[in-house]
Amino acid sequence: MRHGKFLLFYAGIIFLSVVTIRYFYNDMQPMAAVNLKLDRSEIVDRAYELADKFNLDIENMYATARMRRNRSLIRQLQSEKGLPASNQALREDVPGYYWQLSWHRDDAEVPPDNVPNNPPNRRHALGDTKPPRWDMDIRGNLLKFSWPVGDSLNTQRLALATAREVAGEFLRTYTPYNSIQTTPLRELNLGPTEEITEEISEGKEEDNNITLHYSPGAGWSYRDGRQVTRSDRTDYEFFWRTFDASSGDSIDISVTVAGDEISAFESKYIIPKTFESDGRQNTIIQILGALMYILLGIITIVMAFQRWRSYEVSFQLALSIGTIVTILFILYFYQTLWDQNMGLIILIPMILAPLINGGIFIFIWAVGESIGREVWPRKFITLDLIRNGYWLHSRIGKGIIRGIGIGILAVAVNGTVLYLINQYIPLINIPEDQRALEYINSFSTFGHFLGLHGFSSLFSVATFMVLLLSVLRKRINFRFILLIIPAFALVILYDNAIEPIWLGLTVNTLTMMFSVWAFYRFDILTAFWAMFTAMSVEPVGSLFVMGNSGALVSGILTVAFWLAAIAYGSATLLTRDRISDFRRIIPAFAKNISERQRLQRELEIAHRVQMSFLPAKNPDFIDLDIAAQCIPALEVGGDYYDFVELDDKRLGIVVGDVSGKGTQAAFYMTLTKGFWRALADADASPANVLTQLNKLFYDNVKRGVFISMVYGIFDMEKGTLTMARAGHNPVVMHRSQEKKMDMINPRGLALGMEKGEQFGHMIQEVTIPLRPDDLFVFYTDGFTEAMDKNRQEYGETRFEQAIERNAGSSADGVMQGIFKDVKQFAGRAQQHDDMTIVVVKISKRKASGSVSHKALDESLKL
Repeated sequence: MRHGKFLLFYAGIIFLSVVTIRYFYNDMQPMAAVNLKLDRSEIVDRAYELADKFNLDIENMYATARMRRNRSLIRQLQSEKGLPASNQALREDVPGYYWQLSWHRDDAEVPPDNVPNNPPNRRHALGDTKPPRWDMDIRGNLLKFSWPVGDSLNTQRLALATAREVAGEFLRTYTPYNSIQTTPLRELNLGPTEEITEEISEGKEEDNNITLHYSPGAGWSYRDGRQVTRSDRTDYEFFWRTFDASSGDSIDISVTVAGDEISAFESKYIIPKTFESDGRQNTIIQILGALMYILLGIITIVMAFQRWRSYEVSFQLALSIGTIVTILFILYFYQTLWDQNMGLIILIPMILAPLINGGIFIFIWAVGESIGREVWPRKFITLDLIRNGYWLHSRIGKGIIRGIGIGILAVAVNGTVLYLINQYIPLINIPEDQRALEYINSFSTFGHFLGLHGFSSLFSVATFMVLLLSVLRKRINFRFILLIIPAFALVILYDNAIEPIWLGLTVNTLTMMFSVWAFYRFDILTAFWAMFTAMSVEPVGSLFVMGNSGALVSGILTVAFWLAAIAYGSATLLTRDRISDFRRIIPAFAKNISERQRLQRELEIAHRVQMSFLPAKNPDFIDLDIAAQCIPALEVGGDYYDFVELDDKRLGIVVGDVSGKGTQAAFYMTLTKGFWRALADADASPANVLTQLNKLFYDNVKRGVFISMVYGIFDMEKGTLTMARAGHNPVVMHRSQEKKMDMINPRGLALGMEKGEQFGHMIQEVTIPLRPDDLFVFYTDGFTEAMDKNRQEYGETRFEQAIERNAGSSADGVMQGIFKDVKQFAGRAQQHDDMTIVVVKISKRKASGSVSHKALDESLKL
């Protein structure tokens, strides 16, 4: 079979990863500490049962339950016992995880189906007070209870001993503290009591008549507390303290007896403050996350604007995937709000939040896809296949199976590394906030699983791989850096729950690189399934160890989803691919990108070719210090400079500027170079060379195209510079001895403007004597016409001043000083013309050539 080895390989990876995860799961995964002796619906049933036994009036009320946790207690257990022993203690009896029951009035929305239809009348109506919350452990025992007893309720007035026994019976029957001792070692002297009328007691906190008494017995300490005598009853508040052998903590227990009824109960672990997180590490991570999002937002907006102007952004695929993301977010978001007593107001976040998140995703995807198709277009082939209906293509199947294999392997590697580290460095692993428990509290575990991890995975792939990784790929070639930046950003985004924090960030970043590598090495579909699997394996795995049949069914359902995806992927490998030329299915805007890339590559080639036509290095000529550089405004340009050694004493230098810019100007520049090279070797007169060059240029170039040029010959035997100018910028001459600046500006027309008769009469050739440290600057108008952001020109005056300031330097120093000054003037303004310069400095005069003062004066613009 064609794909047999592929299937066998990834089946082996998945099987070995599952076995590895199962080996360390109970010891290392924090969610393995959750034990659902009773699931949510059973806990709610338990609440109604207790309400019936306590004779509470819940006719217009209903209860909901959500799993909560005591972070400080869990942190203490993990710190003192290690992860394996901590998980075991939490699963058995320590209430690190507990159920919180919330009572709601049913006038806000229709109560769930499990509310009794016709509950009997109760004596204890809640009145207008805020509906209370109860806490229960995993077995349904009360950890916290309250149901205010109204002052108008007729109850019996109990004696102290009887009230104490009522409190003790409540603790033994409905709480985990069934061995409590309620008899003190000595009779308690509560002191004088306070008569409180109904009017006085409203809203008043009674804090007097407190007497502490401790009595050890069966591990318990006992203290009697507060007694308040009212007009129609006596209220007592009793306190006990016990010791939890598992955690080593003291537990404070309080019970309030109002008349002959229990009105409140609370048990509280006394946990050392050292185990309370100060939040500073989380704050730093949150700040990093916020800065990361701001940076990504700026990058996205800038690139969206650039690509929108180039017609290289399409929202077609973005809208399709964005719709899926919105649906998944609604599915997830509903799971977090379904049991919140919000009434119709729930529609506001249910509508706005998905629309906002979906809109942000569409924008990010559109920009990321545009950049990604430019950087690595083949990574979008699977999406193009799906979009065009080729759903049974083998590339799709391989992407699904490969992604699931990479994702589950990442989880296995992460757990193995943490397991080995934990043998030497004790770890703390507490996922932040309540998100770790959302799937337990959800209306549908499978719906939460699909909604949350589907939405998160698509958003992660779009933001940190399609967008961020593509942007980085255009600028960074080092693979490890490319992988680690998005991986670190994902760890910051999705909470590093492991402490020490530096160790957690390191391990989680390295394992998150599996998903990033899936995109870098393969494609988007592989990256999505790798991310989806890596994010969801751990919470889904906990469903199999919770000890609850309902959780087990949910776990089996989610695993069946993975198996169905693998089966679908395998089926695509058994069918024949109907398309192999993927260029047929890429979207139109991607073709525009491809065409631009093709043109860009051709321009880059043209740039390299043009640069190869320029001298590879400056000539090392006797007594001349030479520096030269050409910077085109576009990839290619029409500026040109060259050198020709006529003999060992004479060096010819030419600088030219073709009208216009771009490829046409570059073509004419190349043509001119060939003509000049042939003529310069045959004639020693710059004026004659330019005259003949003009005729050749005029005969071979269409009208309207011309080139300005200056050609000079440095004769070091005679100590002269002989030059002619064809409509070009003057040559700047700086006399170091006289500290004087002159412009050598002989007459001449630009090449190609006239056939030749007038050109030969107009062109003038001058000869300049050379002196030690004289400076000559040949340049094109790209310097003097450079503009700043306000479109102000640099100008000849600034150009001459820059030469003056740097005249004492070498030729290269003068050239770099000019470039620096122009750059500082232009700032961030775009270069709009080619810039070419040749600087020649006389280091030693070999001959004292002469020239008539009349000819020199005519050639100089003083």
